[in-house]
Amino acid sequence: MKKWTNEERYRIYKSKDKEELRELHEQISQSEWRSDFHIQTVTGLLNDPNGFCWFNGKWHLFYQWFPFGAVHGMKHWYQVTSEDLVHWKNEGLAIKPELLTENYGCYSGSALVQNDTLWLAYTGNSKDYELKRHPYQLLAKMDKEGRFSKIEIPAIHPLDTYTEHQRDPKLFAVKDKF
Repeated sequence: MKKWTNEERYRIYKSKDKEELRELHEQISQSEWRSDFHIQTVTGLLNDPNGFCWFNGKWHLFYQWFPFGAVHGMKHWYQVTSEDLVHWKNEGLAIKPELLTENYGCYSGSALVQNDTLWLAYTGNSKDYELKRHPYQLLAKMDKEGRFSKIEIPAIHPLDTYTEHQRDPKLFAVKDKF
């Protein structure tokens, strides 16, 4: 079994990696263990499903994804969609770690549909030079055309009174006031 270095585990997907991932996908698509009915990753590791919702005429599901191998590493969010909850379409990379507040990955969260926008809340896993974790609760949004944009200012900053595992935000709508 391959021993993964930290440098290999904490790679961020770049467009130049497309050919490498295509080759990995061809290799794993030949596996006798591939399923015909379940959501499964195109390459790498599928971890923690997130943001399951109905938006813009179809079901959306996101999951934590490490593109380069079946090991835990730099978490990205991958998106799949379905019209019937049986047949799933790979939509591709939805969120990748690009901000200082997510320099060690985009961790779990949730989704909320409001009007023509799908809001995603997730944990930005950030580490400092001493590798101490600082979790930020971040927001991104997807419009009806499927374009993603991030809100760069954290919704919730790390709190000194919480552990470094303050994460996995859940969005919900409040219809009536008490």
